[in-house]
Parts: sequence; structure tokens; C-alpha cells
Amino acid sequence: MVAVSTENGRRPVHWDIKQAYTHAKLKEEIYLRLPDGCGVWTGKAVKVERALYGLKQSGREWGFEAADALISNGYEQCRVDPCIFRKVVDGEVVGLIVIYVDDIMLSATEEEREELLASLQKRFPVKDLGDCTWYDGCAIEVDLENGTTKLSQTAYIESMLNRFNVTTTAPTPAVVDDDLGPKRDDESSVDKPVRETIGCLMWLLFMRPDIALPLNKLQKIAHSPTERMWNALVRIMSYLNETKDLGITYVRGSGLDLDVFVDSSYADSTVDRRSTTGLAVTVGGTVVCASTKTQPVTAQSTTEAEYIAAGEGVKEALFVRGVLSFIAPETSGATIRVLEDNEGALALVQNPFSSARSKHIDVRFHFIRELFKAGKITADYVSTEEQHADMLTKVLGRGKLEYHRKALMNLSM
Repeated sequence: MVAVSTENGRRPVHWDIKQAYTHAKLKEEIYLRLPDGCGVWTGKAVKVERALYGLKQSGREWGFEAADALISNGYEQCRVDPCIFRKVVDGEVVGLIVIYVDDIMLSATEEEREELLASLQKRFPVKDLGDCTWYDGCAIEVDLENGTTKLSQTAYIESMLNRFNVTTTAPTPAVVDDDLGPKRDDESSVDKPVRETIGCLMWLLFMRPDIALPLNKLQKIAHSPTERMWNALVRIMSYLNETKDLGITYVRGSGLDLDVFVDSSYADSTVDRRSTTGLAVTVGGTVVCASTKTQPVTAQSTTEAEYIAAGEGVKEALFVRGVLSFIAPETSGATIRVLEDNEGALALVQNPFSSARSKHIDVRFHFIRELFKAGKITADYVSTEEQHADMLTKVLGRGKLEYHRKALMNLSM
């Protein structure tokens, strides 16, 4: 949505709904006993009519209530992501909404904003917070004059560094040839907040794909923390300390073309020899989602590993296209460009034939061939030097890391 708003030259606004859950009614019959401190009502049983905070169904009921309110105002709910809504008038999208619990981000014409706010305030206590400069833990800097929008998490990084008392800096999130494998027999466990740190770092993955690889490796061995593992986490935080002001920047005029960079690191797991998939989906050349994942099966060749990675990348890109075509209808039916640096994997996509080296590949990975045949995707070769998903599968030196980071996050530096 931020990419589309930037392309359309609109500044999102932020609304907040007070005590959101309690505006939804429960369908189930639930009773509770009032605790001490309720005066003459202490200890008595009461029937719960509203979706109280703490009930497992409250979030779901509030979601239905919020959707009904928006739909009654002429909005449509996205089938791909039910938290996204749009309003179309005379073939033009006049309003886009993302709702996260009680926070609403709206990108709309001034007339639509005023009408919708007045309507919702008759139903909920909606507070207009003005221009959206902070949403879901992310800072949003909109420069309409230069046509840019920057997303960053500088404040969150600083709070995390203070929490774990990290003051050092580092040029990269990991050292080349560093051991990020499981605990060795000669290593002893340490009492460090490893899982807590990993949980904090995971919240940064949306804005900082450059830490995805080392964090993925450390997540898998968090159950048995060692001094080596803790030092690797401190290294990631030290890198974030040096680069805390970096963020993702969307630029007006870049277009809304959908690409997905896919790469793999063959048999890099020392435990089960499974390969690692790296994928980065971009809209208008800037990343909207990226991830590092361990492949579900053990690939028997680099080509097979890259083919599996391409399939994973396409699945993520299909989701993004579903959302993009909803909020920007002009992109409906647009072709997804798959960018791969392995010619063998490209041949498997483009030529649906079996051979002695590929006939064992599970049929669930072959759906990508159907999409290619139907013209819904293209599979193009990109050199290894321009394969920006490379930083999601391999620990790189500073120069290469900065190059790929700059390309994906659209950094001006």
C-alpha cells in the first residue's frame, strides 16, 4: 500500500479506534465471575455481551465488526488479505485502507477522508491522528515534493540495543566463514537471553532483509545456546547499531512492475544437508517482502535447489500480485518476472520434460511450469553479480552486501 500511495502521490493518514474489541458483540454465550474490587458485585457471575480483551474470539469478532463498518461505507474487502480494503468510484480507487487491530492507515482523497471519518465516528470513537508518521512500530517519512516514502525502525533498534546493552558497531551482520551451526560437543551452554534476542530481531525482518540469513541460521539452534551463538547475535545487533537509520524507500515514478529474485545455497545445512532458499519480491524495483528459508526436502543438485527456490519465490509473488491487483487494478493480469542465476533451473521451468537428473523432483514443485506456460510468469536469467537475493543465502563481504542492500532497499547512499 505504501508503494501504491507513493506512486499516486498521496500522503497516508492514521486513525485510532479506542477500545476497539469492545465494540464487537460476542456470538457465544460466555460468563465470568467478577474479581475482588467490584464492590457489591464481587464474586457474582455475569454474562459477557462484548468482545473483551483476553478472549480468544475477540480479535475475530472485531475484525468482522470493522469489515462491516467499512463495507457499509462502500468499501470492498480484499480476499487475499482481509486487512486491506478499497473504495472504487467510476473505475477509480478513491480510498485504500489497511487496518491492524485498532490502527487504521488510510490513503484517500480529501473528500473521501472527511466522509468516511464522519461516518465511522457515528459507530466508533475514531480519533484522527493526522498524517501517518508511525504505524505498527515503523516510522513513515513522506516527502511529496520529491515523491519518496521511507520506512524505517530506528527507534525500535535503539530501544533493543539499550535493552541488551549493545554499544559496539560492525560493518556486516556476520563474518564470512563464521560458524553459525549447532552446538558442538566441546561447547558448553550459556545463560544468555538468546530466544528473547531472536524474537526482538525477527520484528525487524520486514524492514531489514539484510539480517535475514544469519538470523535464520541462529533461529534453528536457539534451543541450545552457546557463547559462539550469543556472539553472533551481538554481531547482528552491532551491525544494526551502525546502520540503524537505514530503511526502505519507495519513489514515485518507479512504476508497479512485479519482480522476484530467487537464489539458493546448496546443501549448506551441516545437520541434514538441506539447502537454503532466498527470495525477494520487489514492486517498482524496491523490496516489499524478502525471506530466508530452509528448503522442505534435500535437493540432490544445485539445479534442483534453485528450481525449488524459484517455486517458493513465485508463491510469495502470487500473494503480492493478489494484493497489488486489488489496490492498483491497473496491474491486474501483470506478469511476474522471476529472476534466476541458474540456467539449469530456468530450463526446468521453461521446458516441461523429464530426465534422469530431474524425474525424481516432487510434483508439488512443478506448478511453476503451468504458470510459465499460461504466461502468468516469465523466467529470466540474471547474472550472479546482479542476483540481489544472494545476500539472503550467503554471508557476504561488506562490498557485495552493501551493493545488494542498496538495490533492494532503494538506498540513496
